[in-house]
Amino acid sequence: MSEQQERRFGRYEIRDLVGSGGMATVYRAFDPVLEREVAIKVLHPHLAQDASFVGRFQHEARAVAALRHPNIVRVYDVGVEGGSYFMVMEFIDGGTLATLLRAGPERSEGTRGLPLTEVLRLVLPLCSAIDYAAGQGMVHRDIKPANIMLTKSGDPVLTDYGIARMMSGTTFTASGMVMGSAHYMAPEQAQGLAVDVRADIYALGVVLFQMLTGRVPFDADTTGSILAQHIVAPIPSLAAYDPTPPRGLQTVLEKALAKDPAARYQTAQELGHALQDAVRVALATPTARAPGAPAPTQIESRPVTTPSSPGRQESPPREPRHAEVAPDLYSAWQAPAKASLTQRLRRHPGMLGAGAAAVALVAIVAGILGTRGEPSPTTVTTASLEGAVSSLISTVATAPFMTEGSTATTGAPGTADVSPQTAALRAEAASLLLAGKFNAAIAKYTEALSINPDDAAARTGLGIAYYHLPKSPQLAAQQLEAALALAPGDAQAWAFLGACRYYAVAQNDGNDYTAALQACNRALELNPNCALAHAFLGRIYSATDRREEALAEISQALSLAPSEPEVLAAAGTVRADGDDWDSAITYYKRAVTLAPNYPQYALALAGAYREIGEFDTALEYCRTALRLNEGYEGSAYRGLGRTLWDKGDLQGAKANLQKAIAFDDTDAMAHWALGAILYEQEEYPAALPELERAVALRPNNAGLWEWVGACYMQLERWEEARAALEKAVSLDPSRDSAQRLLDELTAAGH
Repeated sequence: MSEQQERRFGRYEIRDLVGSGGMATVYRAFDPVLEREVAIKVLHPHLAQDASFVGRFQHEARAVAALRHPNIVRVYDVGVEGGSYFMVMEFIDGGTLATLLRAGPERSEGTRGLPLTEVLRLVLPLCSAIDYAAGQGMVHRDIKPANIMLTKSGDPVLTDYGIARMMSGTTFTASGMVMGSAHYMAPEQAQGLAVDVRADIYALGVVLFQMLTGRVPFDADTTGSILAQHIVAPIPSLAAYDPTPPRGLQTVLEKALAKDPAARYQTAQELGHALQDAVRVALATPTARAPGAPAPTQIESRPVTTPSSPGRQESPPREPRHAEVAPDLYSAWQAPAKASLTQRLRRHPGMLGAGAAAVALVAIVAGILGTRGEPSPTTVTTASLEGAVSSLISTVATAPFMTEGSTATTGAPGTADVSPQTAALRAEAASLLLAGKFNAAIAKYTEALSINPDDAAARTGLGIAYYHLPKSPQLAAQQLEAALALAPGDAQAWAFLGACRYYAVAQNDGNDYTAALQACNRALELNPNCALAHAFLGRIYSATDRREEALAEISQALSLAPSEPEVLAAAGTVRADGDDWDSAITYYKRAVTLAPNYPQYALALAGAYREIGEFDTALEYCRTALRLNEGYEGSAYRGLGRTLWDKGDLQGAKANLQKAIAFDDTDAMAHWALGAILYEQEEYPAALPELERAVALRPNNAGLWEWVGACYMQLERWEEARAALEKAVSLDPSRDSAQRLLDELTAAGH
């Protein structure tokens, strides 16, 4: 880099050198536009001399930038500067799995392995990431501990997707040379054959072996010898490294590391499920333990405790509609007769799952084309939406971005003063949103912003697109705030910002919605007829027990936009808060009819049907959401699991909840539901890790702490039970059920 580049690379301010390798140098940098730290991987300049590499770089970089998964490093920007190609990525302020393994607990045999529960915690989200990327047509080809970053909270994040493919076949590699790391290379990859996701599954199997034993399965003095072992050598036995290997894990490894791809797990999810089953068996077997971990304590059997009635707690805490509530357990503890836990666990549906919501189809068209008003129900048809898309693509290049209440004028940033290329990208992104293709829309908006970072319209669209995705309210809010800095008179952007701020608080079980209320009220100051602002206010008021105000805001929103799907969904949510399930279903069904490609609405409707006991209908809407994809697969599997649980199919419920966790190991309510089912089945040692994982993900949820405390009581871990129950009461003093459990502990001398 030149001295100038050492200070700045494009718009990015270089802060520190992170590291350098044979193909790239990585810097920590700052993006002053979005006000965030980023990592910049700068490929060495000589690579630009290879025309085939340049083509692959452009193709692969676009594909990688479209990936949106919590366990894959995000690529924000790509380009070329001074002859050097670069990628701007999410900055992970942590170490790598390689570093963790080097520092692993040393055992008497001199090998280093991680505790079995830690292995499972790390591998499951990686399985989810690998399958997600494969579904997007991406194979990593170089999965290894050095390419697995760890966040400060210890979550694994895969990096370097696409790099191996970019490098393959350049004039700077020998003819026939295969790209990848020898210790982790699948046999077919070592032989230069075509590869698919099963090569990544093999590599993950090698990583799994190393996590368990502290060593790779095949090693030698030369690369050729290592590759030859991958092709012909049998898989080493875990017993060679651990005198009491966890039962069942050898079988998992043998299938993951099968020489023939057809004999392996065909998806990473299959590997994750098999590993999870093996771990459960191992943890339940005193003689089979994780390397480096103590043998589990023998638990004296205790009578099962289940609820005596299906009712809710006497004074339930009001929780945000998107966040499911863990029921209380007091009535289970001293109940003389066993009642149905399934019945007692039926709660309100999680509206949009972990903080995501949907922007309405009509709002997108109205916002981007600058139209106003709301269509009647009869005008929102497939033909009219297709016409809107066609109109959008042909019109947006010359039309200013004017959302309802906007005060921007032609010539302002992000309005008419944009290049035809930017306008076309923005139009394409909007059409993708109309089709429910959120991730593809994000990629197009990002591309438009790489051309003109001050395009307020594209930045608002990007924020709205992020708003669709699960667990992305902070990303959405960041983009909307940047857009409002450019066009502060955009009422609709303020409304969506209010919704994002609400979900950001709610997903952490907070209760301070001041910033969310301020943004929604600002939207109404700019435009008193902003229907979405009224709808979002209704949600916030409902979540804070201001019921009359919530109903008034929803009524106003419906009068302004009776055919707006997001308004209808908000009306359904507020009605659900009041247990008016028939009305909730009516509103949700209208939202699904108007926006059939949006999985969030289907999941909300499924939850409502589950509440009234129409389980088959609920299951069908969960499957609809699953087919729609777009990041809600985990929520859909959780919905299937919750519904099958209520229906009494516990095996089916557990299978789907395990799929939900495999897709997203950070889904606290999936962990809770799986733990609660295991609790009901008296499998307390297996239930506890799920409940502990749930409360670790949502430490401000009083209900989850109560469940953990009750499970500790079943295991006679009295001090931990008291601490958990005291935490539940401190978070929610009105949670009488937790207090009664504490009283029982005290009365029993614990």
